[in-house]
Amino acid sequence: SGAEMMLFYNKTHDPAVVTAKPEGIEGWLPGRREATGFGTAYSTLKYLEQVGRNPSDVTVAVQGFGNVGSYAAHYLHREGCKIVAVTDYYGGVYNPDGINIPELMEYTLEHRTVKGYDDEHTIDNDGLFALEADVLIPAASGHVINKDNAGGLGVKMVVVEAANMPVSWDAMSMLQQRGVDLLPDNYVNAGGVIASDLEYKQGVGGIRFNRQQVFKHLEMKFDTMWAEINERREIAGSFSQAACDVAMERVFIAMKTRSLI
Repeated sequence: SGAEMMLFYNKTHDPAVVTAKPEGIEGWLPGRREATGFGTAYSTLKYLEQVGRNPSDVTVAVQGFGNVGSYAAHYLHREGCKIVAVTDYYGGVYNPDGINIPELMEYTLEHRTVKGYDDEHTIDNDGLFALEADVLIPAASGHVINKDNAGGLGVKMVVVEAANMPVSWDAMSMLQQRGVDLLPDNYVNAGGVIASDLEYKQGVGGIRFNRQQVFKHLEMKFDTMWAEINERREIAGSFSQAACDVAMERVFIAMKTRSLI
């Protein structure tokens, strides 16, 4: 988090040593805080565009409402998606007509949880996973979807991995057999790392990026990755395998170019 990054910065006074520095600190990057959630939403919208679904006709359930889940919900809500359920560690809220995400974000800013936002329409993680929604975004922790609960998931179209490895290997196979797509974490949540690279470049190069430039750069990177993943998906058999194939080939080419292999 920004607090931990500040501890490093306070010792080194070098803005290139750490990224994700809090707003206003020397070398901070406008948009870095929102970058992972923005990338999650953008990758989801790329998928919806490809399968021919209008965002305004799509329902979304989000597990986790921290930095990633909240901004993912915010940007999807802004594009017209109906966020029907949100949970965090302490509780959750459900509204089939769609949750007012900007209002919920204001509430969590003050209360640090979604619990209590609407005591009459609550939901827990199990209920959220069982809920029939077009898109399910696990944005909390790893292996929350596994062989024990994958069979009971209510998601109809796609699971978007905003957390790191939220879907186990067994569950991935079960989803594939059901015809539910999976957008992998090494694509979906790459926005934070991409923005951190820009923040690092600021630190060593003295250039400055504004918020609009950061988001444009993120969109360009996600568009490029999406094109490469889709080019290989049919042969690879899934988005996940295609993304891994692209990543491994990039590493291989870089190592060959640098005479490391």
